[in-house]
Formats: sequence, structure tokens, C-alpha cells
Amino acid sequence: MFPSIQSVLQKFSAGTASAQLNSKSRIAFNLLGSYPLPSISGISLSGNMAYLADRYSGLKIIDVSNPADPTLLGSYDIPSGANHISISGTTAYAPAESLGLLIIDVGNPASPALLGSYDTPSSAYHVSISGTTAYVADGNSTQIIDVSNTTNPVLLSTWPAPGGDYVEYASVSGTKAYLTYTDPPGGLLQILNVTDPANPGLLGQIKLGDSASGISISGTRAYVAARYVGLQIIDVSNPINPVLIGSYDPIKEGIFSTVYDYAYNVNVVGTIAYVLDEQRGLEVIDVSDPAHTKLLGNHTVSGGYFADATILGTTAYVAVDGIGMQIIKMNNRFNPYLLGSLIVLAIGATAAGILFYKKYHKKHRELNTDNTLIKESAKELKIPSSSLPIATSLSAAGMFSTSQKPEVPVTSPQVVVAEASPVQLSLVA
Repeated sequence: MFPSIQSVLQKFSAGTASAQLNSKSRIAFNLLGSYPLPSISGISLSGNMAYLADRYSGLKIIDVSNPADPTLLGSYDIPSGANHISISGTTAYAPAESLGLLIIDVGNPASPALLGSYDTPSSAYHVSISGTTAYVADGNSTQIIDVSNTTNPVLLSTWPAPGGDYVEYASVSGTKAYLTYTDPPGGLLQILNVTDPANPGLLGQIKLGDSASGISISGTRAYVAARYVGLQIIDVSNPINPVLIGSYDPIKEGIFSTVYDYAYNVNVVGTIAYVLDEQRGLEVIDVSDPAHTKLLGNHTVSGGYFADATILGTTAYVAVDGIGMQIIKMNNRFNPYLLGSLIVLAIGATAAGILFYKKYHKKHRELNTDNTLIKESAKELKIPSSSLPIATSLSAAGMFSTSQKPEVPVTSPQVVVAEASPVQLSLVA
């Protein structure tokens, strides 16, 4: 049995009521909740806990089980502050600049306690944990540390930055470590073999055009936030010879012609890259075809810049420097909502609209604001355009299943319910 018109409208309304959209965006960004922390610099998520790095005071542990009301559970003061937090089980690893790597027990969030530390030679900025090994970006070297005994971490090896350069991020996937460097006028990505962390070896490297910062590894691709040249996509299937296969340049696409690019960090889930940009905020980019990347939407705030994010489903937990943590729900504004085994489609017109959406999906085309695609498809289906009044807001006068024939006329905007199986439209992850 179909849900009532009223329930459909309520669900649609609830998903879009507080959406903040720009004219180019396919994504509706809804702020679910926030936690004020102006000096936030990093965020990690584990279960219902968000672990925030504060560059002045250290670690904050926030309960996010109710996104509308994030609650402080506990904190651990770090005099030098922390730029990043990495979580493994009930242990937090905090690169604490001049204090090196701190290892903190967060099993009791209300009372986190220091387990151990390792005093790195320079300034600990970022850490990646792989099993019982920590890879710490520390000034002009990467410190590889055995943390199997959290109370007594031991240095395994040091990997020096080329030419005394500055290592920004260290990311580990399997037996490979990916290191990003600043190196004006071109940043650098290095790939190390860390099968034996005590004896790392260089496999390959690639210049990136500007200082490389955050990095995310997905399958055989590395996604690097490279400051003024934006998102760089590198094929690392052959680590000895990494190859640039794509990028995202909004200036060339004419989307942001007057705002300079400063990609700072990146998080990739499936075929979607979430880029943190100091000027344009959170950018959601389709990277399914690296040679033809596409902006799906971006979300900005006034008074802060986006420094870090953790993505869980369609929710982004974002560290906004100058403001604090924001919890943002992301929905595709052109796609339907799934209601059980049904898909609800908001269109204006006729039962033939079902066929339009089949065509839309088959062609991978996007509903645009002036409705030309609807009109185009109506023409192909030989439906008079006069029978296609377009709904700018939902106004239901009836409901039709896929069993109804296209020639059945409908003279007012409708909510049409179609079986999910023939119209497999997906929400953006």
C-alpha cells in the first residue's frame, strides 16, 4: 500500500526545510548541530564520539549521539595544543607539536589519561596509525614509531624529507606509506614501502604543482589536496611510477572565477571526494571519472574555514577553524527519497513522468532549473507540453503507480510513486 500524500510531503519537507543551496549546487546542506570551538584544527569520529583537536588546548571528546545537541564529555589539556587526532580503539594519538606524539587513554571519555609519549625531534603535526605503528609527520622528517607498548613507544626509523622539505601528512594503506610535502613551486607525493617499518624504502614519487597537504587513499588512487592547484588525482597502481590522471579545477570550469583555490584537506568515500577548501568550504566532487570531475555542491560559512572532516554516510562532521565542529546532512536535491520499497519523485505533470525519469536515469542527465530536459523528454514521448505544468513546490492532487499508462492526463502538479526497481537513482554518499 502506498504511503499517504501527507506523509510524503512531510518527509520531503523535513529533508529540505533548512537547506542552504547555491545556484550551482545539486546538494542540499542541512546543519544538524554544532559545538563551538574556535581553535579547532582536526576531527576524528568513533561510534557516537567525536574527538576534536584544539590547537591551543588539546583534546575535546564530544558525544554526538544527538546531532542537534553535541555534548562535551571530557577533555585532555595539552599545553602545546594539537593539530590532529587519530583514534584506534580506546586510544587517541595526538601530534602535539613541540611535545611530540602523545598517547591518551580515552576508554573513559569523562576522564582521559596520558599513557605515554614520544618526543619527536621537530614539531609533530599529523599522525597515521597502522596496527601498532605510528607514522608521524614531524617537520622535515617522518618518524615511524612502534606503539605496541603505549606506555613506552619506541622509534623504529626516521624518513628524512627530501632537500630538508616539510612533511605535511602521512597516510598508510597496507604496506605503503604516502607522504605529502610542501615544496614551492611544486608539492611532492612520496610512496614508501613499509613492509618492514624499521627499514622503509622509496618506491616512487610525483610532483604536484603546489604544496601538497591532506591526502586520502582509495583503492589504487591517491587524492591529494594541493593548495592552489586544487584536488589532484594520482593513479598509484604502479607505486614506482605514480601518474596524475585527473584534477578538479573550479576556475577552469568557470564556477568560481573570482575566488582563488586553496584546497587544504580531502576525504574520499566511494566515488565522491569531499574537499576542504579555505575559501569555498566543503566541496562535494564526483570523481567517478577522474578525467572529468564534477562539482556536485559546496557549503560555506562566514567567519571560518574548513580544516578537516569525517564522513559517515550522508553526514559530514566538519572542523571549521574559527567556529568549531559542525554536523552537516547532505542530500541530493534532485534525487528522490527512499520510502521502504518505493521511490517518491517530485515532478509536475502526468503519469508519463515516470518514463521521463527512466530516460533521465538512462542518460545520466540532470534536471535543470528551466525544465528544458523535461520538455525535451516530453517531446520525445510525444506528450503535449501543455500537459506538463512544472511544480516548483509539491502540490499533490493524486498518486499513480507504474501500472498506469502514460496517456492518462494529469492537469496539476503531482507526486508520482514508482517502483524502486526500474528507477535506481541513488543518493550521493
